[in-house]
Amino acid sequence: MFCSVSSSISYILDAVSLAGNCSSVSSYINMEDFMIIKSFDVSIRPPRAPNILEVFWKPPPNDWFKINCDGAATLSGPSGCGGIARNSDGAFLGAFASYLDGANSLTAELYGAILAIEFAFARNWNNIWLETDSTAVVKAFNSPHKVPWQVRNRWLNCINIVTHWNFLVSHIFREGNSCADALANHGLTLPDYTFFSSISSFLRADFVKNRLGMSFFRIGIPNNNVAESESYSIHHSIWQDFRFLVKAKHYSTALSLHRQLELKGVASDLVNLNILMNCFSQLGLNSFSFSVFANILKKGYHPNAITLATLIKGLCLKGHLHQALYFHDKVVVQGFHLNQVSYGTLINGLCKAGQTRAPLQLLKQVDGKLVQPDVVMYNTIIDSMCKDKLVYDAIDLYSEMLDKGISPDIFTYNALIYGFCIVGDLKDAIGLFNKMILKNINLDVYTFNILVDAFCKERKLQEAKNILAMMIKKVIKPDVVTCG
Repeated sequence: MFCSVSSSISYILDAVSLAGNCSSVSSYINMEDFMIIKSFDVSIRPPRAPNILEVFWKPPPNDWFKINCDGAATLSGPSGCGGIARNSDGAFLGAFASYLDGANSLTAELYGAILAIEFAFARNWNNIWLETDSTAVVKAFNSPHKVPWQVRNRWLNCINIVTHWNFLVSHIFREGNSCADALANHGLTLPDYTFFSSISSFLRADFVKNRLGMSFFRIGIPNNNVAESESYSIHHSIWQDFRFLVKAKHYSTALSLHRQLELKGVASDLVNLNILMNCFSQLGLNSFSFSVFANILKKGYHPNAITLATLIKGLCLKGHLHQALYFHDKVVVQGFHLNQVSYGTLINGLCKAGQTRAPLQLLKQVDGKLVQPDVVMYNTIIDSMCKDKLVYDAIDLYSEMLDKGISPDIFTYNALIYGFCIVGDLKDAIGLFNKMILKNINLDVYTFNILVDAFCKERKLQEAKNILAMMIKKVIKPDVVTCG
């Protein structure tokens, strides 16, 4: 079929225009492409701006050691790994690099973590923060069965070591892990494992930038999904650091980090706001805790039992028991539900203040209506009663526990035995002791110490020796109180 030149040109223009305008591909940034695209009547889709992210290396808390590790592998076969250790001041404590024969990239990364843990173990360090740019290594601590068989035994040994430490593992982008990255690449050139007692020239520039708190920049792919993924990864890592600081009781440092996140526009969820409240409560800054609580309500979050328990605990820690009880009554009227931890905290605060009757009233108030009492609540009141020599009232409460199907534990029996001993009723104390044995409750050194002390004060040395002999027979090691 014959077609004129003008019709062919028109057909081509229409086809290209239709295909081009249906495409989501971005155009290149040059004038020649721009002119061609416009001549076909295709809408210009300029490329998105790259995602530029700031990455910082952060020092560990006081009394902790941070080891950054990394691995490197080449297509031709040789591989290497390395790591660098620093303290809370960012000071250099040592580094290592090692050549690895034929390891792939994952195995090299794992070897970096293995050598880092062995490095710390050899120096008897117990507070370790391990940081790596490999998410696979981070996941391997929770899924050791996924580790390649070549390194699995050694990896399991490391897992066993860190269970006896205060240990944290976290992810950092490669830009913030530049010192370890340089050491891993240096390992490719070495004949074997090498320890560095001082900072080598190839490390110095990045090490100084880390210690001064200077940022590195990560340029991401201009893709919305990638940007969201990296943003989530960064924020998730920072919130991990925040929670780690709180767990390590570095409350002031955690508050400082949270303030920096707020200034950068990073939003907190309910979990992290609860943790923030706990920081203020532990520091005795209850007014700030309630400010966070107001912010929770303002953001539209529904306060959970942890939120309310945290506020009550803060008031009890400061001895503001009347305020804690008033707050309890107010939130209950408004339909909020408190958990056993909240009531346990209130009861403990009242008992420590010497108000033995008030906790009993609170227990009766909540029993079966607001929450189901647990063994911890009963133990707290029983312990307080026994210390006040109200041991027979405590026995009534013990009987109430049994009637409700709540099983007494070693803390229940220890409190009651102590109560009988301080009122001179050693017969009933021994009776409870024998009941513990019949119920197969594991006795502890405190149980034996109470009885040994009571018999010695009554000058019943033979009975005390019998208790001590039973203690040794049950392979319970006497402590300084037993011998005193």
